[in-house]
Amino acid sequence: MQKGFDVRFDTTRNIPAIVALERYAFIGRYLCENPLKRIHPAEAQALRQANLAIALIYEDSPKTSAYFTSARGAQDAARAIQQAQNLGAGAGTAIYFTVDYDASANDVAEPIGLYFHAVASAVRNDVNGFVMGVYGSGMACTALHANKLVDYTWLAQSTKWRGYDLKKQWSIIQGSSGEVCSLSVDTDTLNSETFGPVQFRESTA
Repeated sequence: MQKGFDVRFDTTRNIPAIVALERYAFIGRYLCENPLKRIHPAEAQALRQANLAIALIYEDSPKTSAYFTSARGAQDAARAIQQAQNLGAGAGTAIYFTVDYDASANDVAEPIGLYFHAVASAVRNDVNGFVMGVYGSGMACTALHANKLVDYTWLAQSTKWRGYDLKKQWSIIQGSSGEVCSLSVDTDTLNSETFGPVQFRESTA
């Protein structure tokens, strides 16, 4: 199975060393409000030239149920769409929206469900043709996928969160934290045929 990692920092200077390892096929990078955490077009192009696939994650601070509202979902979707478009991403590119805590069943059914309804409506009706993903607990991933609000699932590394089960067919499974080429990362394993990596538009140089 292909290996990758997700990271909160710009990887551009580290790409030659990452490629030299001959170990990683994809890198998870962020869309968000914070420009220091966010992937920018130059980094996306550098990863593309190095034949490293990119998994896009949208995350600000979704760590409690209070974060999740329909209004916030619409806001996050609009920002994610714009930032992905700025990278040159095209149809078929997945954006993984995160649930970064051990959400209860009630949280998943109500505030988180409302948030993802708003996000999915915006993403799926947008002309760019992006698709939906979720990062979170096994329970959150299972419920949102069952309700057809997401196409791809990324299981969080927290084994004590609800619904953690390595036997299920998650798109990506997050593993342990560590260091790769001086970058603090979380390791990942591809667990399906595809995960919706960035598909660059033909017009993107």
